[in-house]
Amino acid sequence: MRIPTGVPGFDKIIGGGLPEASVTLLYGPPGSGKSTFTLNLISNALDKKKKVIFINTYEPASAVRKKMKLYNFTVNDNLIFINAYPFLKCEEKYFITNLSNLNELNLQIKKAVEDTKFKKGLFVIDSVSDFLLYNDEKEVYKFLQITRGKIIALDSVGLFVLEEGMHKENQFSTINYLTDATIRMEISKAKRYLKIERMHNTKHPLEWIEFNIAPDAKITVREFFK
Repeated sequence: MRIPTGVPGFDKIIGGGLPEASVTLLYGPPGSGKSTFTLNLISNALDKKKKVIFINTYEPASAVRKKMKLYNFTVNDNLIFINAYPFLKCEEKYFITNLSNLNELNLQIKKAVEDTKFKKGLFVIDSVSDFLLYNDEKEVYKFLQITRGKIIALDSVGLFVLEEGMHKENQFSTINYLTDATIRMEISKAKRYLKIERMHNTKHPLEWIEFNIAPDAKITVREFFK
């Protein structure tokens, strides 16, 4: 089973979507389209009646919901936030107040999974980079390894988002090793590109693929432009 990304042309390239019981690393520089891709993926999973656990660090959960509604993305009770945005009082059921408290985050994940009977769903962290800024890197690696194990045990699909250019090469290599697939995004000369560097159990192209983000935040890959 796979979870479609909500980008039809891209899903065709990868055989229908991101593979079950795996974690994909999505990385690229700011502005390359990572967050928009992530919201398309989340919305499509919700359309398919999947539960989604979303650990968000870059803005409050309320702002994410507002943005998704603005672009007519699906938002419903199956979208379960674990709010890790640390600069506001949080009204979410699941949250941490300090990005450096990975033990508390593990407890919140456990609680969210048990409360919602989460299985065969989508699990997103956007962004892993924030945890690397506030924690010892070895603790982050341990957290990611444990989290990947939970995702696979729950027959779910994971997406870890990482900012390119913020981290040492050995940090990227380690996180890459801890995941099952890698998608890289790039922006060059006012055009956006993505490349599937690896994806287990999937036949896919290795070249850069141009894609476009429409005003409504929908993504179309270049090969399928009309």
